[in-house]
Amino acid sequence: MKSIKLSNGVEIPKIMIGTYSIFGDEAKEVFKAAYDAGYRGIDCGRYYGNEKDWGDAVKALGISRKDIFIQTKVSHADEKKQEFDAIKDFETTLKNFSTDYIDCLLIHWPNMDTFEETWRALEKLYRDGKIRAIGVSNFRKEHFEILKQSAEITPMVNQIERHPCRKQPETYDYCKGKSVQLEAYQPIAVGRPELMHNPILVEIAQQHNCSVPQVALAWNMATGVIPLPRSRNAGRLKENYESVNIRLSDDEVEMITNDKTHYFCALREGSEYPGYWDTIHEVDVANYL
Repeated sequence: MKSIKLSNGVEIPKIMIGTYSIFGDEAKEVFKAAYDAGYRGIDCGRYYGNEKDWGDAVKALGISRKDIFIQTKVSHADEKKQEFDAIKDFETTLKNFSTDYIDCLLIHWPNMDTFEETWRALEKLYRDGKIRAIGVSNFRKEHFEILKQSAEITPMVNQIERHPCRKQPETYDYCKGKSVQLEAYQPIAVGRPELMHNPILVEIAQQHNCSVPQVALAWNMATGVIPLPRSRNAGRLKENYESVNIRLSDDEVEMITNDKTHYFCALREGSEYPGYWDTIHEVDVANYL
């Protein structure tokens, strides 16, 4: 089975390709290689500045719209602007992808003063049938608790950084308990040595005759999380996709999940949650609860 059902019944690919910093003709080349390898979903974002590039890449391949799952995100930078209109902004996204619907739209970051209003706009677009699923990214339990005070629809997806060296168990457990599908960006920790030379991952990779990145991706999938690996290399794209065929044992999954020897935060040490969130937004979440 190469797909997962969201809480509303919409099927989403079990693994999708990340698109950050891939533009123009390179997007066309990468998308073709990814599609040939088996990928049927892309994760984009307005903030990345490449929605049109990836829309053009899909169009250039000449495939049916229904054959590709398009996910993108509301720009957290634009969202902060006083004149921002999420409904109007979404029309630009549709034009960028040359489509009349988006499979999944996420709020990119929980801007404390705007994300509740933006979520109401997403709910309207969802009800109007212009988006098949709606969700969030980089949300923690606290943000969900704030959102539920005004939301009529529970987010179907939460995209976070997650890999064997950064497991985010609190967010994982919370989302699992609320039937919110988790997605993992940077699922192989951008090749950092803490992951690539992790002895547990190395040993498991040897047992399965595969690579350490494949083990990291397989672990996310084994724990019910959709990984979003990114690569410009056709061989690496294929290798990453083939992780869907790796079946880790329960013991192997547990070993990786329980390993705390190589944990690191993304940019600065803080709590188990991303420490950089507070640095960027400089907001005390407690003020909003």
